[in-house]
Amino acid sequence: MNADEKKEINKEIKDLTGVVVKALPPVKGRKNGGKRGFGSVQDPNVGAATRFKPGHSMPGPGRPKNTPMTDALRKRLLSRLPVKYAKTLGIPKSATWGDAVAWTALYDLLKNPDPDKLEKYAQRTDGPLVTEIRGSQGGPIPLDLDAGPGVTVYEQLRTVTTRLRDRLAKTVEAER
Repeated sequence: MNADEKKEINKEIKDLTGVVVKALPPVKGRKNGGKRGFGSVQDPNVGAATRFKPGHSMPGPGRPKNTPMTDALRKRLLSRLPVKYAKTLGIPKSATWGDAVAWTALYDLLKNPDPDKLEKYAQRTDGPLVTEIRGSQGGPIPLDLDAGPGVTVYEQLRTVTTRLRDRLAKTVEAER
């Protein structure tokens, strides 16, 4: 086969594929050979009412995280404490107002050692403390999720919470 024969065969193949492609029914959902997903035709007017118009911007990030009072307190607590106040309180001369508040709270706790007072200070500053629930001897609470055909998880949790309440009541009575 020479080069001319190869060209003729290639031309015939191209002509045949063109005829076959024209004879095939059009694929639904594809216009002008678009590459959208299977059978998807999107109406260009969908969402037109809610689109941003030219010249408009997106809304802001929402409510500001800090208030002017919080910002003012933070600024004051980070500033240096005057030396005369530091001498009066007996704290280092390079302390800030925030350090002075922490030192006075610590002195108060040392004068009146009360665990509840320490917990109240911590809750005021850091939020509520996390309470950890443990089983006997500090181990995990046993929970058998395969208790039987008629027992639901809710019933098992109800049993565990009842046991915990009973155990808590016993410890409170023992402390009194």
